[in-house]
Amino acid sequence: MDGKASSKVTTVVSKNGRSAHGPGGAIGRALLRLLQFALGIAVIGLYAQDLQHAAQAQIYMDARWVFAVVTGSLSAMTCAVYGVLFCLPSEYFFFWDWILL
Repeated sequence: MDGKASSKVTTVVSKNGRSAHGPGGAIGRALLRLLQFALGIAVIGLYAQDLQHAAQAQIYMDARWVFAVVTGSLSAMTCAVYGVLFCLPSEYFFFWDWILL
């Protein structure tokens, strides 16, 4: 060493090539997906009710409400797909999460 402080980031990789963050990382990701699913369903329930009333009264539906329901639906469907196909590494589909964001 020449007196300079060196910082080296080490990434642990498991046998199948995926990063090994242990069960804590898997549980954390599962909890975040569960929260994302619950919030998506809540948004659908809250805004779809107002959209239904607007459609029945034949009045203007606010585009922000329609956007919220579509985004909540896509988010909930994404969580369901990630939950069913848990063997797929979801970090490869991060671009889809950015689209939903």
